[in-house]
Amino acid sequence: MGDEDAQKQVKSHRCISIDGCAAECSKKNLELKNAKLAASFKVLDIVKEHRELKPKSVTFLDEDGRKMAKHLAEKVALKIDELNKKEASK
Repeated sequence: MGDEDAQKQVKSHRCISIDGCAAECSKKNLELKNAKLAASFKVLDIVKEHRELKPKSVTFLDEDGRKMAKHLAEKVALKIDELNKKEASK
Protein backbone atom coordinates (compact mmCIF):
# COMPACT_ATOMS: atom_id res chain seq x y z
CA MET A 1 0.00 0.00 0.00
CA GLY A 2 2.85 2.45 0.65
CA ASP A 3 4.93 1.65 -2.44
CA GLU A 4 4.49 4.59 -4.82
CA ASP A 5 5.92 2.73 -7.82
CA ALA A 6 3.52 -0.17 -7.26
CA GLN A 7 0.63 2.28 -6.97
CA LYS A 8 1.54 3.82 -10.34
CA GLN A 9 1.71 0.35 -11.87
CA VAL A 10 -1.77 -0.70 -10.70
CA LYS A 11 -3.26 2.54 -11.96
CA SER A 12 -1.70 2.24 -15.40
CA HIS A 13 -1.96 -1.52 -16.06
CA ARG A 14 -4.78 -4.03 -15.90
CA CYS A 15 -4.67 -6.02 -12.66
CA ILE A 16 -5.89 -9.42 -11.57
CA SER A 17 -6.39 -10.02 -7.87
CA ILE A 18 -5.93 -13.44 -6.31
CA ASP A 19 -7.28 -13.72 -2.79
CA GLY A 20 -6.38 -16.51 -0.41
CA CYS A 21 -9.27 -15.90 1.97
CA ALA A 22 -12.88 -14.80 1.91
CA ALA A 23 -12.05 -11.25 3.07
CA GLU A 24 -10.79 -10.41 -0.45
CA CYS A 25 -8.05 -8.06 0.80
CA SER A 26 -6.17 -8.08 -2.51
CA LYS A 27 -9.25 -7.05 -4.47
CA LYS A 28 -10.30 -4.44 -1.90
CA ASN A 29 -6.83 -2.89 -1.74
CA LEU A 30 -6.66 -2.64 -5.52
CA GLU A 31 -10.10 -1.01 -5.59
CA LEU A 32 -9.03 1.45 -2.88
CA LYS A 33 -6.12 2.52 -5.08
CA ASN A 34 -8.34 2.91 -8.16
CA ALA A 35 -6.56 0.10 -9.92
CA LYS A 36 -7.62 -1.16 -13.31
CA LEU A 37 -9.09 -4.36 -11.89
CA ALA A 38 -9.66 -6.66 -14.85
CA ALA A 39 -10.50 -9.83 -12.92
CA SER A 40 -10.59 -11.30 -9.46
CA PHE A 41 -10.10 -14.86 -8.25
CA LYS A 42 -10.62 -16.48 -4.87
CA VAL A 43 -8.61 -19.53 -3.85
CA LEU A 44 -11.64 -20.66 -1.86
CA ASP A 45 -13.58 -21.03 -5.13
CA ILE A 46 -10.89 -23.39 -6.43
CA VAL A 47 -11.05 -25.36 -3.18
CA LYS A 48 -14.83 -25.71 -3.60
CA GLU A 49 -14.50 -26.76 -7.25
CA HIS A 50 -11.91 -29.42 -6.41
CA ARG A 51 -13.05 -30.97 -3.17
CA GLU A 52 -11.18 -34.14 -4.12
CA LEU A 53 -7.91 -32.31 -3.44
CA LYS A 54 -6.87 -32.16 0.21
CA PRO A 55 -3.73 -30.06 0.69
CA LYS A 56 -2.23 -30.77 4.09
CA SER A 57 -0.93 -27.23 4.65
CA VAL A 58 -1.48 -23.69 3.46
CA THR A 59 2.19 -22.81 3.93
CA PHE A 60 3.74 -25.77 2.07
CA LEU A 61 2.48 -27.06 -1.26
CA ASP A 62 2.21 -30.82 -1.27
CA GLU A 63 1.05 -32.70 -4.39
CA ASP A 64 -2.63 -31.75 -3.91
CA GLY A 65 -1.65 -28.15 -3.21
CA ARG A 66 0.36 -28.00 -6.43
CA LYS A 67 -2.60 -29.45 -8.35
CA MET A 68 -4.86 -26.81 -6.86
CA ALA A 69 -2.36 -24.07 -7.73
CA LYS A 70 -2.25 -25.40 -11.30
CA HIS A 71 -6.06 -25.21 -11.57
CA LEU A 72 -5.95 -21.59 -10.39
CA ALA A 73 -3.08 -20.75 -12.77
CA GLU A 74 -5.05 -22.22 -15.67
CA LYS A 75 -8.08 -20.06 -14.82
CA VAL A 76 -5.88 -16.96 -14.61
CA ALA A 77 -4.21 -17.81 -17.94
CA LEU A 78 -7.60 -18.26 -19.62
CA LYS A 79 -8.74 -14.89 -18.28
CA ILE A 80 -5.56 -13.22 -19.56
CA ASP A 81 -6.13 -14.75 -23.00
CA GLU A 82 -9.74 -13.50 -22.94
CA LEU A 83 -8.68 -9.99 -21.93
CA ASN A 84 -5.96 -9.89 -24.59
CA LYS A 85 -8.43 -10.98 -27.29
CA LYS A 86 -10.84 -8.22 -26.25
CA GLU A 87 -8.03 -5.67 -26.30
CA ALA A 88 -6.85 -6.83 -29.74
CA SER A 89 -10.35 -6.58 -31.21
CA LYS A 90 -10.70 -2.89 -30.25
